[in-house]
Amino acid sequence: DQYKGGKPFKLEHKWVPLLQIAQPLVQAVVASEDNLFLDHNGFDIEQIQKARDEAEKGKRVRGASTISQQTAKNVFLLPTKSYIRKGIEAYFTLLIEWIWGKERIMEVYLNSIEMGDGIYGAEAVAKAHFKKQASRLNREEAALIAASLPNPRKFNSGKPSPYMLKRQGQIVSLMGKLLKIQMGYGAGEIENTNKIVVFIILDIPPFKKPAISFKLNPQIKAAIKGSETNATGGATYPFNNTKTKTKIKPNPTTANIVFI
Repeated sequence: DQYKGGKPFKLEHKWVPLLQIAQPLVQAVVASEDNLFLDHNGFDIEQIQKARDEAEKGKRVRGASTISQQTAKNVFLLPTKSYIRKGIEAYFTLLIEWIWGKERIMEVYLNSIEMGDGIYGAEAVAKAHFKKQASRLNREEAALIAASLPNPRKFNSGKPSPYMLKRQGQIVSLMGKLLKIQMGYGAGEIENTNKIVVFIILDIPPFKKPAISFKLNPQIKAAIKGSETNATGGATYPFNNTKTKTKIKPNPTTANIVFI
């Protein structure tokens, strides 16, 4: 298509493992493209039937392909349209569902799908449009990328149109309604860090040991802006997204909270 349009040839692609792709992008594409991805066996029969009914009524033809179907098409088939190709696509869809499983399908999908004009895969689009690695994409950026997928050559996630910004908001809303998908970088992190940290601080029992250390993941560390320690061993810890401060006064000779 670039050759036909007289454009210089451009191909940007870099394969990265799923653990180097931010979890919000996984959440965004499932919310936007296939919200039953974890439940179906490769085909969303209900959406296929809806698309067929709408086509019979003369409405605009829309796609009903699942992420598994799109992956099978991108990896094994040429971009042609025919009933024979759809049959072969169905075969490969069942095959990858059986052999690969959901995580491998998601990894291949996010590395093979076109996400911009000549841009393929999460790492390439993250660097081209957001100047960062795919593991660093946030929820809003992930939603913009997902919003571009129906036509990534027309919709540029790096320069979103008003329509894309509206679609971004819809996808972010859908992302919040789905259970958190445990795939991608940051999938296992605790989301509500404020409550977790407060719980740890307030429920410190008397200790006989001279010190106790809590190992916190980076997301919880980020929730703590700093600490103010007074002479008696008390400490005030300010938290993100809240106006309250929790003050504790541990006995400095029996307990010591160490953030590492």
